[in-house]
Amino acid sequence: MNRYPGVQLDVVTSPRGKQTYEINKNVRWADAYDPDDYFPVPAEYVDMLGRIRNRYYDLMVSTKLAGFGHAAFLFMSSARDKVSYVWPDVNAVGAGLLLNETFTPATSNLSEGGYNM
Repeated sequence: MNRYPGVQLDVVTSPRGKQTYEINKNVRWADAYDPDDYFPVPAEYVDMLGRIRNRYYDLMVSTKLAGFGHAAFLFMSSARDKVSYVWPDVNAVGAGLLLNETFTPATSNLSEGGYNM
């Protein structure tokens, strides 16, 4: 059953999860980049930003809790709409300015609350 026919997805995932997404017929590109790395190597960061910037996206959804740095990464992409969860504290102020839509979870551990990622 195909819920959204003709939809193509690009996925940015950890290196361990890349092969899982590549077998899905709706995934066009699966890029390996560690989104949980606190201090990314500058060359990898700029390379991933260049890949995202050179492709056109209607919507970019992040399932990671976004602070200002992660929201800035999404903001620098070519996506028309950018959506993410934000930290339920003062970090949400800066992130909210750079995103089109923000969601605030009840806790900082999303899997604990039953969120389906």
